[in-house]
Amino acid sequence: MEVYIKMKKLLLLGTLCITLLGIFISGCSPQSDTTTSNTTDNDIFFPPGAIDVVIDNTIDWEIVRSTCDIFTTSDEFTELIEASLVIDENSKIISYSAIVSDDADPFITVGFADVIIRTINDSVAEQVTNVAFSGTDTYGGIYEEFSYSIEIMPESTKDDVSTWFVNINCPAGSPYTPLEVPDYYINMDYEPVTTVPTSVSAS
Repeated sequence: MEVYIKMKKLLLLGTLCITLLGIFISGCSPQSDTTTSNTTDNDIFFPPGAIDVVIDNTIDWEIVRSTCDIFTTSDEFTELIEASLVIDENSKIISYSAIVSDDADPFITVGFADVIIRTINDSVAEQVTNVAFSGTDTYGGIYEEFSYSIEIMPESTKDDVSTWFVNINCPAGSPYTPLEVPDYYINMDYEPVTTVPTSVSAS
């Protein structure tokens, strides 16, 4: 009987040792992860939102308007009497209308209009990567999607369209056509000038 009890104790002790050994081995072995992870390589290398910032070409139109405010005052063009600039980003329409003094030089006035068109585009291009800057043969990439109109007229003959210094209306995607002084002024005593307002960079 005593021998039987001893054998039973040895059997239980052996079972316990085997169990402990199994626990130890399983605890040291690599565990397979059965959970599903939503983590991507991008999450590891970039903080949340960083990638969106890179690819999100969002235009701050308030910056554009602020940059172009100078074209509605006489600070940039002393002959300017009154002007308005409307940028409708929803309808994708840009319009500028101005009344200037009768003795405004038509060459300077046309050059002023050219700068307005380019500055609007370039202030957008400085914010995003998918809009081309203006160049020698383009007013810039924004006009692939936006239409624009420019009207600049003398004060005393503002109701006579034939006397306007600038009167253009270009649908989106129109080919580049440089502004020219109207024939109405070509035979007058004006000489081309080399100094015109320069483009203002967005900041």
